[in-house]
Amino acid sequence: RLVRLRVTLDADSTVVPLPAGTAPPTFVYANADDYAYALVLPDERSVHWLEENISSVKDSFLRAMLWGALWDLVREARLDPARFSALALRELASEPDEQIVAGVLGRVGRAIVAYLPAERRDSAQATVEKLLHRGWADPDRPYGIRKSYLDTYIRVAASPTALARLDATLD
Repeated sequence: RLVRLRVTLDADSTVVPLPAGTAPPTFVYANADDYAYALVLPDERSVHWLEENISSVKDSFLRAMLWGALWDLVREARLDPARFSALALRELASEPDEQIVAGVLGRVGRAIVAYLPAERRDSAQATVEKLLHRGWADPDRPYGIRKSYLDTYIRVAASPTALARLDATLD
């Protein structure tokens, strides 16, 4: 059940009292309508909720903001880039919004190429390449979504299989 509370943020930290008898929320996002000029970092409990439910958020603007908040956690070294990438590659398979797909896949590419140390990148490479290939080769997805998958595939392709696949595709 979605509950929105209007809160004024006028300090570095704000405590929001819940009405009596209210169970603690499973998810909190402090800037749902994008009124604040603030860096909003979800807590670990909210990250877990997002990992299980981000695709169920019907409002595409809010969903885009939530993906952005998860990426901010990666940039702040509070969320493992491999965890972000795995979540993104799993959830984007059913994401209908081309702008969200393009933005999040751009971040996946950045996470793989720049944020993961080489030894961790090497161990994740085959899975990432496989899922990106699946996305750009899916004829049921719109062109814009497939193009975003291909762009990211080109950016992260490093294995001999991926490079051969690109060579054959772009020949």
